[in-house]
Amino acid sequence: MFYLDVYTSKPSTLVPTADDDQPRDALTNELLKGSFVGFPRTNPDGENGEDDEDEPVVVEEDERVPKGGKKKTKKTMDFVLEKNKEAYRLKAAPKCGHCGEAVGVVVEGKFEGSFYPTEDDGKIHVECYDEYRLGKAPSCIFCSKPVTSVGGEFSGKFYDMDEGKLHAECIDAYEEAQENA
Repeated sequence: MFYLDVYTSKPSTLVPTADDDQPRDALTNELLKGSFVGFPRTNPDGENGEDDEDEPVVVEEDERVPKGGKKKTKKTMDFVLEKNKEAYRLKAAPKCGHCGEAVGVVVEGKFEGSFYPTEDDGKIHVECYDEYRLGKAPSCIFCSKPVTSVGGEFSGKFYDMDEGKLHAECIDAYEEAQENA
């Protein structure tokens, strides 16, 4: 049998909990003790909630909207031990659409932290952008290289042919090949 006496000057409630109910580090699952930091929980796409606040909002299913009022919301946070906060930032950061590494985070000697948005709402490191752009460009029907501006080699000007795009620099060789065919 187990007895516990609690003396307090304020009305209090004791709630028994199991170890599984204790707050844990979102990255390592260690029990939170000592110094820890809270981060807004993100959606699977890496973006915070749709509201204008810094933290996403989770609405409990049983909550009702009062007539003429706003729905009450509950903020959700991921808590991380202080020693794990940089690793959590890297894990939670959106990923580059080219290399797959964290975007918006400075990595000494590799990424400055800047990025370009893409047409599909993704993000590309500034350092990855040229390779990304070359990979997305259509190929020339004559030389098979990307039809885009490539310093010292292609101006970015092209002809729209029935078969596809043709570099302005390739037009003479293309016409000669057509005549000889």
